[in-house]
Amino acid sequence: MNKRILRDGVRRSGLLKVILIALQVVLFSSCTVLRGENPAGDAGNGGGAGYSEIADKWGVLPLNARITGAGHFVDFRYRVEDPEKAKSVLDKKNKISMMDEASGQILYVPETKIGPLRGSSSKPIPGKTYAVIFSNRAGMIKKGVKVTVTIGDMIIKGIVVE
Repeated sequence: MNKRILRDGVRRSGLLKVILIALQVVLFSSCTVLRGENPAGDAGNGGGAGYSEIADKWGVLPLNARITGAGHFVDFRYRVEDPEKAKSVLDKKNKISMMDEASGQILYVPETKIGPLRGSSSKPIPGKTYAVIFSNRAGMIKKGVKVTVTIGDMIIKGIVVE
């Protein structure tokens, strides 16, 4: 019985560590955005360059996708440009996925006790950056890979993972 308790405790603490790492990465990245640094880097996305059509249609500007949490997660970020148009993207009911364009493998947003690891809002704030954390358990997505992110009806192709 003691072995079982110890084993369950280890499992829980391992999951807790992964969640805490993901939250630390999200908070650190948010601080970078708030300080006005370029969150997109230059991994082929150019801070949303080429995504003006997405911003015009959906009210959000894709910024970047980064490997995070010791490779266990992929963090996708986008900024609200037009709050009215962005409401449809930030709706909690939207299905969200990330697909590796080369292999076709799909990542999903993990569900936790506090809900899915994604930003959502019924009242989007202009200029605010929202994040979606995808589970990358098997390490399918690597740096330099091109992915397609789908949020509801919005599809963003050709995002280079940093």
